[in-house]
Amino acid sequence: PKEGLLNHFVTCINEDNKGNIWIGTISGINKFDGKKFTGYTNKNGLIDNSITSVVKDRSGNLWFGTSKGISKLTDGTFNNLSNKDGLISNQINCLYIDSNNKIWIGTPNGLSVFDGNKFTNYNTTKGFPANQVNAITQDKQGSIWVATDKGLCKLTENKFNWYTEQDGLANNNIKALLCDYKNVIWIGTEKGINKYQN
Repeated sequence: PKEGLLNHFVTCINEDNKGNIWIGTISGINKFDGKKFTGYTNKNGLIDNSITSVVKDRSGNLWFGTSKGISKLTDGTFNNLSNKDGLISNQINCLYIDSNNKIWIGTPNGLSVFDGNKFTNYNTTKGFPANQVNAITQDKQGSIWVATDKGLCKLTENKFNWYTEQDGLANNNIKALLCDYKNVIWIGTEKGINKYQN
């Protein structure tokens, strides 16, 4: 692979507190220190080599979503979490760290929230409007916004507000979310973009 990457198919990128760049691929993780690449795979303790997402928590730990669960990297050591630990699904679509340092995990089977000790899970069998979660963000008031294939969910203090094409969305299959500095929610769908003035 070119320039020392484990694979050319790059899925996500993040930076640690020391300025190293971490690159997720379909064959593992590469760390770039500014001069050289170092590869990390399941041989180094990673739960799976197919990386889907990466986020950094307040303590500087990196959390990697994979096809078989989550790997948390702390001081060079991977700690792994999967459905055996309470995660709703091992297939991770997206990760998000909220203002309280909770980890929000989007999967094809619903939404998990990890508080550092236990998982809280939401899916259609537990009153959540959809299972396929594609993106997550948080607004300035602390509400969590969840992009699904059936619309947009706003979660405020365990209450769901649901938005669909009937409310003006370009499409119900939402792929991307952003809360900008003005607290506007940008919503990327398969058929265009919306913005919601919060």
